[in-house]
Amino acid sequence: MISFDSTADSQGWYAQAGPDNDVVVSTRLRLSRNLSGHAFPSHLDTEEGETIQAGIRNAFSGLGKEYHYCSMAELAPIERRMLLERNLISQDFSLQTTKSAVLREDFRFSAMVNEIDHLRMSLIFPGSSLSALWSELDRIDMQLENSLDYAVSLEWGYLTADVSNVGTGLKASAMVHLPALVETGMIEKALKAVVQLGYSVKGFFSDTENSLGYLYQIANSVSIGENEEDLLRKLDGVVNQLVHYERTAREEILKKDRLAMEDKIFRALGTLLYCRIIESKEAIDALNLVRFGIECDMISLPIAAVTSLLFLSQKSHVQRLMEKDKAQNTSVDAYRATIIRETLSSKMAGGWNV
Repeated sequence: MISFDSTADSQGWYAQAGPDNDVVVSTRLRLSRNLSGHAFPSHLDTEEGETIQAGIRNAFSGLGKEYHYCSMAELAPIERRMLLERNLISQDFSLQTTKSAVLREDFRFSAMVNEIDHLRMSLIFPGSSLSALWSELDRIDMQLENSLDYAVSLEWGYLTADVSNVGTGLKASAMVHLPALVETGMIEKALKAVVQLGYSVKGFFSDTENSLGYLYQIANSVSIGENEEDLLRKLDGVVNQLVHYERTAREEILKKDRLAMEDKIFRALGTLLYCRIIESKEAIDALNLVRFGIECDMISLPIAAVTSLLFLSQKSHVQRLMEKDKAQNTSVDAYRATIIRETLSSKMAGGWNV
């Protein structure tokens, strides 16, 4: 059964550590697939849309009991918004009640049915895990292909509604945490080099290159002309280079201006530990500064606990906890402050290392 618990100990990729987790927060793969003989979702009538949904539901039923086919109409609005906040469905899809999603109990795998394509599957792992991600997602895709007749061209590969996804149908991305590059003024140069290599860059909490909390998402722009392994190998090389740049900048900032950086980080920690009201933007910025303090060995906290709070302290997750605790007379910002204070206090192992 899918659980929408929103405590810091709930299931999700963010609750685990992964390779190069000090810089690479997560890696994500998305596969776009369409069924042969059917119009794209934007041109489907109700009957044809229901036929596609039935076929996809039947295909997933053979994958195991941990996969749950969910009508969006059956999910409460707050549950749909929680899926959006966890980056499992898109903004537009969260507003749809005539469509369906597939969720796995570990909240690492999700799929949208009849969004832009008939089937868009996503898998998210913590840290730098592109190879492991592809191994698992490719296995799922092959199992589904035994039941589904995918639309494929010998010349163009997998056919998709968005031309940029034609070919492999694969969108690969990495969420990276780059505070040292931002603080040293090197972020623009680093991201410009990534864009020149043909990758897209956007802030994780915005659609622009300016991001809250030092978080950026790096992704391939097109999926045609290369096989999946080559595409992932090249992205992995770009991510590894960013990891090197960030760690080098971190050493530089700690050597040249450690005291000022410590002051900034511990002010953020103090805010989170003692605040009584905090808005989402301030919480995101402060949590990412604390994450930087962990990366610099200044603060003894599990990095996954801070990453979890980035998602679980967003508005809908806070509202869900408020419902559970019958705290209707408390504001969202006040309850968010309580969640963050209690979580960080319970996870503090040795305080700080200064």
